[in-house]
Amino acid sequence: MVVFALTALSLWVNLGHCLFTMANPADHWRGLGVSWVWSAYNLLMLGIALLILLDAPRHSPYEWFSVQRIARVQVNADAEVLWGYTTMISEVGVEFAFTKPGRLNQQNLVGQPVELTLVDEQLTVQGTISEVQTKDELPALTIQFATLDLPQQRRLVALLFCRPGQWQSRSAPSEIYSLWLIIKSVFRPRFIFDREARARPVRVSKV
Repeated sequence: MVVFALTALSLWVNLGHCLFTMANPADHWRGLGVSWVWSAYNLLMLGIALLILLDAPRHSPYEWFSVQRIARVQVNADAEVLWGYTTMISEVGVEFAFTKPGRLNQQNLVGQPVELTLVDEQLTVQGTISEVQTKDELPALTIQFATLDLPQQRRLVALLFCRPGQWQSRSAPSEIYSLWLIIKSVFRPRFIFDREARARPVRVSKV
């Protein structure tokens, strides 16, 4: 912050000197006064560095992937089987959206044990409902997995990290795109706008 303040002062002095030089044609050819350009660039870089320091920490150490799979959920042993699809999956939980409303009492779902089955993967895991939301006028559940055995962990890791097209090669951005990223970092800090997109915590709450 001290360097940022000193750079801002340097920019103010250099910009004023440049404007004074342009106002006097006799002194205009002494130099182009480009030092204020570098001061502005350094001030921008320091501002981005300070914004990075304000970046919010992750609420969960696990990555949540947008994976849609047909799934069914059974609450308790005697309840009806609910069909839907997954919207987000991680190593510790899943977000499940209904295709049609069921007859369950949503007020009492939080904390209930469930059995989740991914139909295509033929993977069945036990879990607990940690959150109930409403998306598109239909209930959506956040299910936290119970302790998985080794075969379940391997199949879940293969689903999350070994899917075709999961890892794409990244190339360095061009100069114009890099400039756009710098400007975007200044006017749209990630710790404000992208907090929900970067971290999908498993919260325990009541409806």
